[in-house]
Amino acid sequence: MLLTNYVLKMQETWKRVQQAQPKTIETLDKRVKEPSVLTIYEGAIFEFTCNSNDFTQSQICIVITLPSAEDIANGKKFVVWVGRPGQREIVYDRSWTPEDMVRMGYKKAYAFLVPQRIIYCGRYVQCYRIQYCVKPRYTSTIHAAMGETLSRVAMQVNLNTRDFKLWDKAQVIVALSRTKLGKNIIFVGDKSATLKGLTDLIKRTSQWTDYMEEILDLVTINVSDDRPRYLTQKSYPFRIMDQALPMSKTGYVYFILSTKFFDYTYIGMTKSIRRRLREHNTGYRSTQSTPIHLRPYALVAYICGFDGDRGLMRHLESKWQLKREELCANGINDWKEWARSGIEVIDEFDSDCFNCKKEELRLVCLFRD
Repeated sequence: MLLTNYVLKMQETWKRVQQAQPKTIETLDKRVKEPSVLTIYEGAIFEFTCNSNDFTQSQICIVITLPSAEDIANGKKFVVWVGRPGQREIVYDRSWTPEDMVRMGYKKAYAFLVPQRIIYCGRYVQCYRIQYCVKPRYTSTIHAAMGETLSRVAMQVNLNTRDFKLWDKAQVIVALSRTKLGKNIIFVGDKSATLKGLTDLIKRTSQWTDYMEEILDLVTINVSDDRPRYLTQKSYPFRIMDQALPMSKTGYVYFILSTKFFDYTYIGMTKSIRRRLREHNTGYRSTQSTPIHLRPYALVAYICGFDGDRGLMRHLESKWQLKREELCANGINDWKEWARSGIEVIDEFDSDCFNCKKEELRLVCLFRD
């Protein structure tokens, strides 16, 4: 009786392995190179997924003679014609014969079933799929075909589809550069909807376009205004935390914030922001920021342009501290407003007492609204 139960359990386990769940099949599709469904037709262009004596992986081939459905069902080999090494595309002509293929440099080979191998699709799931050693050459997304020059491209651009929100204006250039000639790009769908979709894409802006506009505006010399020529954080396209801190030692008045307690800020002066921020976060040579429970600190703003004038640095440091206390007394407890008050500090200081112009000083805020 026990033996019978064991046999039944083994049969149930095997049945579960044979009837894979849809989620397991989806995982298997991602793990293997061969597609789950292979459509074979006259003129079908394939790409090999393994190596053999007659071809190498990723080499392309074409089918000009269809195998029988019975041969495919029984897993028999079928004839393909392998392109020359390094060949990237095949433009098929229905009049081609095997003799023509040989004359053009193609080599006859056979597509066979890939040897069975175990694929792990989870902690306790082992799968295998018996399939041919080829996959469609040109069934791909535009970005998956990056760098490829294709003979034909068919695509759909529609504002009403959910995936259209993922498109970027630069992808229009990517899509149009996949073929040598524009006539080989086929847009699927309504003509007016396609034109509207392409127009919408071209008009879109992003953090990258804003950043480039600021750079072009900065380097333009055919203007007569006296605006300051420096980049700001307003259109910076990267994460602020990835921006390198200034390395010069001309002097800074800086504003740091405790990342654990946003109501604790510190305003100081230094010649090297990098060194000083490291000292604050380690507690070395910094008494007011020593408590461990306040660390780490983040640099959120600084004033630069002092040219080593320590007297001016000390003056603006005290003025910025007073401005922060004034805002607190007026019920403004937003650290961003405290940091932005550095602009008022620069505007209000008496430049006649120092050998410095207000235009040479500027506030850099390392945050966005």
